Amino acid sequence: MFSDFGFSELLLIVALGVLLIAPKELPNILKTLYKGYYKILSFKSTMEMKIEEETQQILGHDFLTTLHQETHTTHQTIKNTLSQEKQKIHHQQHPTLKEHES
Repeated sequence: MFSDFGFSELLLIVALGVLLIAPKELPNILKTLYKGYYKILSFKSTMEMKIEEETQQILGHDFLTTLHQETHTTHQTIKNTLSQEKQKIHHQQHPTLKEHES
């Protein structure tokens, strides 16, 4: 909104200010406008940083939750696979036990 505010617009405002407002009051008014403008910019910057921080926290939390779930699933898969392979090896080493179990 304020990023397109150029020198010519500022000059026009100052010229109108000189014509419409008493010249004695113009410096104080411009100073007040200047301070207000920079307060708005400061507020905008602060809000952008806070939004970015919150977004990173939310995305970071989602990422960690997903990572935890995937790690748990992978752990269970590996555990099950190892158990199955262990049973296969055990049955291969002791074929007579396999016959008695069936």
